[in-house]
Amino acid sequence: MAASTSKSSHVAHSADEMTRDELEQAIRERFDHWQHLHDEGAHDPGYADGVNMNLVRNHIIYYQTELRERSSKDLQLTMFSDDESQDQAYRPLPPEVPDFYMAQPERIRDRAKEILALYDNDAWLLYLESVQISNKKANDVLNLAHWKFMRETLREALQNSQYVRLQGYAYDPKYYQLYCHKTILCLAGQVEEARLFWGDGEPDELSTALAAAKSVREINEIAAGYLARFQQPA
Repeated sequence: MAASTSKSSHVAHSADEMTRDELEQAIRERFDHWQHLHDEGAHDPGYADGVNMNLVRNHIIYYQTELRERSSKDLQLTMFSDDESQDQAYRPLPPEVPDFYMAQPERIRDRAKEILALYDNDAWLLYLESVQISNKKANDVLNLAHWKFMRETLREALQNSQYVRLQGYAYDPKYYQLYCHKTILCLAGQVEEARLFWGDGEPDELSTALAAAKSVREINEIAAGYLARFQQPA
């Protein structure tokens, strides 16, 4: 999948090993990150935005606690208070939100609908579902069952408004490019080349064209042109 499979990428570091400046910067970054999650979402296929926001909020509490302790000690020793440290140490916390909160549910739904409509009306995938590929290795490499599962899971998640799952199954078109390339090679009888391409393959005419595509629909058009070279006459 295209998105990250873990919670917030802003991982809390050990506060007792950080300098005062690093603590202040970490707090500022976590506030900015919390606001970004609130407005734009995390695009995380494993967790709702609310889970990520509350995790970042916990990071803020962690860093502020350490900064307050240091500020208190410094004040006792020097009778001098650093205004910036005080500002960050006592900056009001962002609110705790429900774990199920999603920042952009309609945007996620619209994107998923678009992807599902392309798959449902995709002559490329419909052709693959109808054609009989006798080469077992080719079938193993293509793994068409995976794409059928992905499509139906996306449909089910839409029906049930499961936004986290929708983020995980509304694939980025770049992932689809790889599948198109593998499929074309398999239909051309180049099964081993297809298997290698799934890892690191040398760029060729087809992969260059697919990489330049701007949408799933454009990928389909490119793939269909190459596929026509390998289809057997009826």
